[in-house]
Amino acid sequence: MKFDLSSLNELLGNDEDALKDILRAFVTDYEKYVKDLEDGVIERDFEKIKKNAHAMKSVVGNFNLKELYDYASDMERRAKENLYDGMNELFEKFKDGLIKFRDWIEETYQI
Repeated sequence: MKFDLSSLNELLGNDEDALKDILRAFVTDYEKYVKDLEDGVIERDFEKIKKNAHAMKSVVGNFNLKELYDYASDMERRAKENLYDGMNELFEKFKDGLIKFRDWIEETYQI
């Protein structure tokens, strides 16, 4: 998985400090988002999955993480349709991708 924050950086007017602030907030907060989504998956709570997948879709969309966006969209769609089949696998792929992104941020930006 490759990460490219150039479009976000452009939106921020190439303000490195603003970018680092946003990345720092992600690194600090992402575990809560993942935990909330994981709780929904474990509990088979479609409303919780739908709500948290939608929120995470926005987060990963801001970072232009298409693959993760697609996983979150698929989880949200399945939750809306009350389809649980494959939800665990989707969640694990999503979570693994977020961990890789977090690790990349920490390594690349020394956050």
